[in-house]
Amino acid sequence: MNPHNAVISRHSTSSDTRPHRHSDAYLALVLKGCYLESSIDGLWRCKPGDLIVHPPFHFHTNTFHGRSAVLNFQVTHSDAVKHDVLKYTVVRPRRPDILLSHDVDVVDVLAVLDTAVPVEQEGLSGWVATMANELARNPRQRIADIAGQVSVSPAHASRSFGEQVSMSPATFRSECRFKSAFHLLRHTGETLSNIAHQCGYSDQAHFSRHVVSVSGLSPRKLREFFTAHQISSIPGAVATQ
Repeated sequence: MNPHNAVISRHSTSSDTRPHRHSDAYLALVLKGCYLESSIDGLWRCKPGDLIVHPPFHFHTNTFHGRSAVLNFQVTHSDAVKHDVLKYTVVRPRRPDILLSHDVDVVDVLAVLDTAVPVEQEGLSGWVATMANELARNPRQRIADIAGQVSVSPAHASRSFGEQVSMSPATFRSECRFKSAFHLLRHTGETLSNIAHQCGYSDQAHFSRHVVSVSGLSPRKLREFFTAHQISSIPGAVATQ
C-alpha cells in the first residue's frame, strides 16, 4: 500500500514522539502495531484499522508498543470543512479490512467517516482525571489551586500528571486555552480582548503571542483565514512544538 497522496510513518518498539502538531488537518490510518495517543482530548489506544481524525493544529504525543506503521493523509481546508474534520476523534470504519487491503486515497478515507464507529478512550485515574477536567473546564485556574483541591503538592501534580497525560499541567492548560480561543475565533464575532479574557490569558498581548507561536498567524489573520475556505493550508504555520 503506497497511495500517492499519503505518507507512511514507521515506528520502532517502545518509542515515543515528542509532543507535536500539524498545521493542516490530517487522517491517520493505523496499519500495523498499537500505540497510545495522548492530548487534551483524552487518551486513546490505537490499533490496526483505527482512524484518527486530527483537526488543524491538534497537539498530541504518541507512545508506540511494538513495531508500528501509520498511513497519514493530509486534508485540505475545504475538505476539512466539507467533511467536518475540525474535531478530534478516533473511529473504527465498519469495514477496516477494505482500507487496509487496498490502495486508498484521502477521498476513500473521508467517505467512511459518516458510518465509522467511535472508539472508546482510555480513562485517566484518580485526581489526574479531576485536574484534567478542571483545566479543560476553566483554563483560568491556577494549577497550584487545583493541586490543593485534590490534596497533592504542585511538584507531585506536575510529575504524576505528566506521566499519565504525556504533558505537564501547564502545557495542558495552555492547549485548553488555545482550543477555546480557536473555537471563538472561528465561530463568534467576539473581540480579541474578550476572547483573551474568556480563555484565561493575562492580556491580549499574551493571547496574540500564543496564537502566533502555534499557528504562525496573528489572531486577526487567523480569523480571516477561517472565512477564506479557498485557502487549503495556513501560510507560515508552525508544524511542531
